This record gives sequence, structure tokens and C-alpha cells, in this order.
Amino acid sequence: MLASKAALYDQDTFFARYDGKGNVRWVQQIENTTNDPDSPKRIAVNVTSDNKRSYTNVFLSGRFSYSTTVGTVAFTNSAAQRMFISNWDVDGQLLWAC
Repeated sequence: MLASKAALYDQDTFFARYDGKGNVRWVQQIENTTNDPDSPKRIAVNVTSDNKRSYTNVFLSGRFSYSTTVGTVAFTNSAAQRMFISNWDVDGQLLWAC
């Protein structure tokens, strides 16, 4: 269990943000309903800024068979593996997933 989130399935994935003292700021969970060990696969962080503020995005991608839930977006398919990509903001909120 990580910061009060428990795995619902054997192959669930968690990603988190910590502060400088090692305290958990937020945790997100990707449910893997078919126990497929292939999902997710990649994570990237992009920090950009303009003259007024900085922008931080976390991109998470992976593949799944049958079904998975990324944030509030549920994906399903008939059987073959499919890919997803998602974009999360610095506060751990899902911006989009496809």
C-alpha cells in the first residue's frame, strides 16, 4: 500500500510526487484489471516556462489488453493489446488520456 492506496489487482501501477523532505504530495493509480504485466511502460516529465510561470506535465504511456483505467478514463478493447498515453499536471490531476 502506498499513501493509503491499495492495489486492486496484482499488476496495478502507481506513480507519485514527493516534496523535498520525502513526503508524499499525491499518488495516482493505473488499474490493470487483467493482470497484464505490460502496462504502463514509460513516464516522462516536461518542465517549461514562459515569462510569467512554469508548467510541469507528466506523460505516462503504456499498453493493455482488454481493459484498464487511467485516472477517470476507462479503456476497453476486444483482446489485442492497445496503447494509451496520458498527461497529468503537477498536482496529479489527469488533463487528458487517449
